[in-house]
Amino acid sequence: MFNLTRSEHLDLSCNSFIGTLPSHLGSLTNLEFLDLSRNRLTSPIPPSFGSMIKLKFLDLSINQLRGPIPQELCNLQKLETLNLGDNLLQGPIPSALGCLSQLIILNLSMNNISGPIPPHIEYLKNLEQLDLNHNQISGVIHLEFRNLSRLSYLDFSSNRLSGNVSFQYPSYHRESQPEIEKHGDVCSVLNYDGTLAFEDFIKATEDFDLKYCIGTGGYGSVYEAKLPNGKTFALKKLHRFEAKQPAFDKSFKNEIEVLTNLRHKNIVKLYGFCLHNQCNFLVYEYMEKGSLFCALSDNKFAVMLDWKTRVNIIKHVAHDFSYMHHC
Repeated sequence: MFNLTRSEHLDLSCNSFIGTLPSHLGSLTNLEFLDLSRNRLTSPIPPSFGSMIKLKFLDLSINQLRGPIPQELCNLQKLETLNLGDNLLQGPIPSALGCLSQLIILNLSMNNISGPIPPHIEYLKNLEQLDLNHNQISGVIHLEFRNLSRLSYLDFSSNRLSGNVSFQYPSYHRESQPEIEKHGDVCSVLNYDGTLAFEDFIKATEDFDLKYCIGTGGYGSVYEAKLPNGKTFALKKLHRFEAKQPAFDKSFKNEIEVLTNLRHKNIVKLYGFCLHNQCNFLVYEYMEKGSLFCALSDNKFAVMLDWKTRVNIIKHVAHDFSYMHHC
């Protein structure tokens, strides 16, 4: 029988596990990587998880975990990624998380977390991504967040926060990347300067010239847009005639509503949108290698997708549809 006590990597994601998180997993003190995401686990997070002191990666996202975030997680001093997103976690963000000095990614989004953002978060000097969207977090955002000099992604949206939240990115981004201050940064909803970004998209596509069109969908065309800050996005623009049709307008708004609430690595990310009587478009993550349809339509690339690869793709698509269905 396989001995897990010496294991360093344990990936049990994308299964149909139900019930509680086994507390005895905390005895696997050699683990550096633990992924239990995309299951149907319903228990609180066991305090014993704080005993896995070698962990660098912990992903418990997309389950139905309940209860508070245990203070014991502050013992995971080597942790670089903590993803607890898309669960039913309650209570405040433990101030003890500020002790995780190696943390690079912290995702607590889409839970029922309440209370203020603890100022101790400012001690996470290596933090690059902080996602707290869709919770019940209240209070004000502390100006100390300016000190998180490595932060590149920040999302506080859909909470109960008050006060001035216009700084979003730390000051070093505005000093070293003046284009972001001038043109806005659509990579974060809270950094999105709609007016300036809109003008940039129009210029980047030369008012949606056909030479930038990279595909046509059921009710719109997709354009490639490279902004002055060097980032490339895909714009899905509703056709002018279709924009006047109530049915298409409803579909467009439904797509915005659905994708705004989704956070999944296999589902293209929606960064923003424009609703205007002259121009409606969605701002998507740009996929450099194109879609699966494009790959299968090209004989050169299609032969690279053997049957085993195609079966795995089908499995992932099935998991993704299940995720979307239960959101």
